[in-house]
Formats: sequence, structure tokens, C-alpha cells
Amino acid sequence: MEIIVGHSRHWIEAIGEMKKYMEDCDLVILEEPEDELFYGMLRREISVEEYMRHLKEDCFAKTPAFPKFSSSLYKVLIELFDRGIRAIQVDPYMSALENIYSIIYNMEGSASTDEILNTIERDPVLKEVYRVEKMRAAASIKYYSSFNDFNKAIEAIKELSRAEAEMLKLRIKLRASEICQRICSDKADRIYVEAGDLHTPLSGELARNLRKLGVKAQITPIFHLSGAVLRVTGGKLRYIFPPSHTIVLRRYWGIDEDDYDDILAARSLIRMMFLERGTERMPSSHEENPKMRSEIAIDRFVSSLDLEGCKRVFDDVMSGKPQLIAFF
Repeated sequence: MEIIVGHSRHWIEAIGEMKKYMEDCDLVILEEPEDELFYGMLRREISVEEYMRHLKEDCFAKTPAFPKFSSSLYKVLIELFDRGIRAIQVDPYMSALENIYSIIYNMEGSASTDEILNTIERDPVLKEVYRVEKMRAAASIKYYSSFNDFNKAIEAIKELSRAEAEMLKLRIKLRASEICQRICSDKADRIYVEAGDLHTPLSGELARNLRKLGVKAQITPIFHLSGAVLRVTGGKLRYIFPPSHTIVLRRYWGIDEDDYDDILAARSLIRMMFLERGTERMPSSHEENPKMRSEIAIDRFVSSLDLEGCKRVFDDVMSGKPQLIAFF
């Protein structure tokens, strides 16, 4: 058995490379919660547009954060499905979150808060996901309420990174366990597993689970667009790994906090101030990697800053100095 773990951002420009790996596999495992209409879309019983509308209107935790990316990927999966390559959705953390939202929605108004919580906490997985989501929500509120103060924002980002690491641990643990159960009952010899680029520990977790089950597998992590990053940067960068990822993974692996975390948090803050939030750039004949080039420029800039440099940029941006924007 061979497993390809394909790490990428949700960038449209990554889909072409993803497809090249997927079409050499028997089974594609997506990083998204299961949905009852997914296979109807693969069988062309409903259109991609109808499926996307269903996710947006009828679901809580399933609405794609990057709709153009998801729509383009689904069209690729339909093409591969026609050629006999199967696809399944496996992300039990997000499925549990969807269930939590459904419980709250269905019980709200007819049950007390305690009754709703008791219903959620009867299921051990829902209980853990709810605990982590409460932690993430509290940290996010603290971050957004402290955004105008540099020092408070740095502390809030560090707290948020601890919450994100807790989420990452549980999400990878649940997903690796279910993936291994699914592939052990499947006859696929070559499997593609979609994964976000923050989810680098997934390969090791899959390997540990398979060893416990006595299953031999070759697991190969792939970082999509790494070749394009090398080309665009003249070999200076192998991949774009933002400071926010680094600080979360430091917490994931239990590395003690130190002054470097302050710098990572400060760089994350500056990066978020310039990042195109929610913007999906389409590749063209003039530019194959528009989103990647934009983020390389930002990451090169923030990686050159120490703590004091981040503070100066923060103050300049908050005071509305326009010359910084021209850099990008």
C-alpha cells in the first residue's frame, strides 16, 4: 500500500498538481466532513453548483471557506470518478462540529443551556471538540478585542496558537484513526490523502496507527507548489510556511515558549495586516501562481523583521501611512 499525503493551501493554482497525483491513485481522501449529497455530485445527479449551494445554505460546518477552490476541485474529482478513481470525505473533527451546531440549532428555544450541553457531552468526541472550540472562540475574541494594542495582540496571538494547537492535535488524531480504519477495509493500493499544509504531523500519525493495525504502507508527504516556490524565489525558498504555522506547531510538539514566540507572534500580526483575506486569485496565461507570488512577497517582508521592526510597521499601519502598502 502506498499513501500520498498531499499538503497544500486552498489555492486554485495548486489543483493542477494535486490532480497529477490523484489520477495515479485508486482512492482520494478529502479533508472535509462527510455529506449525503457528495456522491450524487460525483455521479452527476446534481451539479457542482447545486452541491455548493447546498453546503452554503443547509450546513453549518461544511460551507467551503474557499468556494472557487472547492468548486474547481470537485470538477476534477468528477472527471476522476468517471475514470474509476473513487473519492471519500474524512474529517471527523469537522463532522463532529457540524453535529454540535445541529444539536444547538435543533434544541435552542425548547431546551435549557444545561440540557443542550448534556446532549453534546454524552458523546465523548463531541465533548472534546466542544471543549477545544470553546478554547478557540475565547482566544479569538481576546485577539480581535486587542488588535489595536501591539503588546496585547502579541499575547493574544500566543494564546490563540495554543488553542489552535489543541485543535490540530485532536483533528489529526481523529482523522488519522478514521483514515486507517477506512483504508484497512478498502482494496485500494495507492491512496491520495488531502491535507492542509499546517497538518504536517498527519503522516507520522497515520504511520503509528497503521503499525498498530499490522499494516505495511509507504507514506510519502508532498508539498504542492514547492517546485513553483523554488522557481519563483530562485531556490531561496522551498515552501511558504508562515510564522503563524510555526508557532502553532511549536505548541503542538510541546516546545517551551521563549522570546522566539514573541517574534513569531509579531510577524504573524504584521502578516495578517497585509494578507488578502478571503481573496481567491485565478491563475491565468500571464501568471500561473498569483496567490503564491503575493504571499511570497509578504513572507519575505515579515521574515526580515525583528520584534522592534514589527512594532514600527504596526504603528505605521495603524497611523495610516500609505507607503507601506505600495511595497506589495
